[in-house]
Amino acid sequence: MGGWDSLGQYKISLDSVAAWRDFHREGLAAMEQGDGYRACELLDKAVAASPTDVDAQRQLAELLWREGRHDAAIEHIEEAVKLEPQDAPTVVRAGEMYLAVGQAN
Repeated sequence: MGGWDSLGQYKISLDSVAAWRDFHREGLAAMEQGDGYRACELLDKAVAASPTDVDAQRQLAELLWREGRHDAAIEHIEEAVKLEPQDAPTVVRAGEMYLAVGQAN
């Protein structure tokens, strides 16, 4: 493969990046406006568009936690830790979540 085929793949990649950026930005705006439900929905889309976005993973984990959706929050904070295992605040937050639900790991 090469030539025009690779350009098609590149466009899909650019579309995905643009979608991720929009979802992430709008999710943060919804958070600032106090609309947790909408923020979760948008950050979930941002994570789906870019699963390696550690910031979106962390932010979504926090929103889910505040909504009482602890299992889902822990899944996202675990993913954030996998993506940035040296980030102390993320690792500490994961530990706090585990302790809060009685899962000291």
